[in-house]
Amino acid sequence: MTKPNKWDSILSAANEVFLTYGYEKTKMQEIAVKAAVGKGTIYEYVDSKEDLFVQMIKTNVSYVSNILMETIEASHSIEAFFEQLLDKVLFILNKHCEKLSFVINEDLSRVSNQLQEWMVANQEKDMNRLTDMLQLFMDRGEIRNVKPEVAAWLIQDIFRLGFYFRIFRKQTNIEELMRAEIDILLKGLK
Repeated sequence: MTKPNKWDSILSAANEVFLTYGYEKTKMQEIAVKAAVGKGTIYEYVDSKEDLFVQMIKTNVSYVSNILMETIEASHSIEAFFEQLLDKVLFILNKHCEKLSFVINEDLSRVSNQLQEWMVANQEKDMNRLTDMLQLFMDRGEIRNVKPEVAAWLIQDIFRLGFYFRIFRKQTNIEELMRAEIDILLKGLK
């Protein structure tokens, strides 16, 4: 097994320490100890605690985004698309619920406008990829012609609701709810 590089160790430690103490109470020294590096080593990679926090959030958001986008792009039919996407979202929610809760509940506005702008740009990029996939399904006749951008937002809202029930309502079995939403989206209300 290979030894993780210093940056990976720092990010992992930052995840754990920020998750435990929150942004305000986290000390860089605690992250250094957890990462088994000197405090100065952290500053070889980032300029400040805020910068480390931003990099940690970006890494986590990119991880989730990449998993979901790879799933979307690997789907060969609309049914497989929803099934695979549902599986990945449930996996992420169950495995990373604590991290997701932290990111959602932490007041990111006080940390960085740059992070907020990056998150919006990242979401737009993902929505464009999802829109393109839906257009492909329309071109193949698998779904009726609709505004793919609107359909992409509806799909995203299905998973937002799943996040809401899992993170804020602490429901552990949200699969049935999400399947019902997918069914309504695929078959319509009428």
